[in-house]
Amino acid sequence: LKVEQLKGEPGSLAVSDRVTGDQGELDLAALIVELTQNVEVELLEQPVGILSDIAIWNVNAETLTVPGRVRITQPEQSIRVTANRGDMDLSGSIVTLSQGVQAISQDNQSRLNAARVIWNLTSSEITAEGNVDYRQSDPPVTITGPRAVGRLEAQTVVVSGGNVITEITPQ
Repeated sequence: LKVEQLKGEPGSLAVSDRVTGDQGELDLAALIVELTQNVEVELLEQPVGILSDIAIWNVNAETLTVPGRVRITQPEQSIRVTANRGDMDLSGSIVTLSQGVQAISQDNQSRLNAARVIWNLTSSEITAEGNVDYRQSDPPVTITGPRAVGRLEAQTVVVSGGNVITEITPQ
C-alpha cells in the first residue's frame, strides 16, 4: 500500500511525502492513514526517511505518529536516530522522539542518548532531556547531564542543568 501527498499548483504538482506499508487503513473522511508492517515514510522536502512497523499519518493536521520502534535517517548529514516512539509536526519540521532515544552522527562519530529528543529538521538543532549522555571520538569527549542543546553534525552540544559531568580523554 502506498500513499503520496502532492503539493504545488494545478498542472505542476509534485510528490512531497510518501508512506508505504504492507497493510493499512485509510479514513477518507478524516484523511487519516494508518499503515502497518514494514512501514517506510519519505519526507522528500527535508529529505528524511523513517522506518517502523506502524505509522499514523493525519494528512489535514500534518502530523505523523509512530507509536512503536522508529528509525529516522537524515542522509545529507549522515544522522540516524532511533527511539521507541516518535511524533512529527510535518508543517513545522519538528520531530519529538521518546523512550530510549539514540542519535548517531556517522560522519564525525558522535552519539547522544536521552529519554526525549526534539529535533528541528530545518535547523538541525536537537534538544535532549533526561539522562543525556553525549560522546564523540575526535577529540574524545563524554558529557552527561539532564539537558543538552546542539547540533550533532557540527559536534556542538551544550549540556546544562543539575549535575553535569565532562570527561576529556587526552591523546
